[in-house]
Amino acid sequence: MRHNLEMLWKKAFDSGLPVSATPPAWAIMLIRVYDTPYILRYAPGVHGFQTPASEPMVTDLEEILSKVEQYVNQ
Repeated sequence: MRHNLEMLWKKAFDSGLPVSATPPAWAIMLIRVYDTPYILRYAPGVHGFQTPASEPMVTDLEEILSKVEQYVNQ
């Protein structure tokens, strides 16, 4: 799966993590910049790109982390 955020999200959902079946908008944006042509990972010649808004991403990540902690500690 390596850097495939969409597959990783699906695996987390399929494994029983209580998250939505589809990634949120901020994750979709990260999926796009991490996928071919790998703008975020290998950026030579790229002078700019859009990243997700920090606030909804941080809020969602805190919630996901809490769910992961609960899931692991079961």
